[in-house]
Amino acid sequence: REVSPALRRRVLRAWLGEASVVGLTDAHLRAADELVARGPDRTGVAVPGGLELVRLRGRLGVRPARFPRQQEAAPRVRR
Repeated sequence: REVSPALRRRVLRAWLGEASVVGLTDAHLRAADELVARGPDRTGVAVPGGLELVRLRGRLGVRPARFPRQQEAAPRVRR
């Protein structure tokens, strides 16, 4: 029986929250859901905090990103 994508994303958000991943967007959750539903093993999805959600041997895990993205500089406010 197929689990609805909305339910999978709720479970993913809760699970990633327990792994101290904060700042998730809808795009992060949709990419993570795609990884869970159809993604091949040995692939990953970048999530906030310099972390990566990975799928290895059919199991999910969170690890430091192998190729972390550079943080964008915060926009400066002129006064």
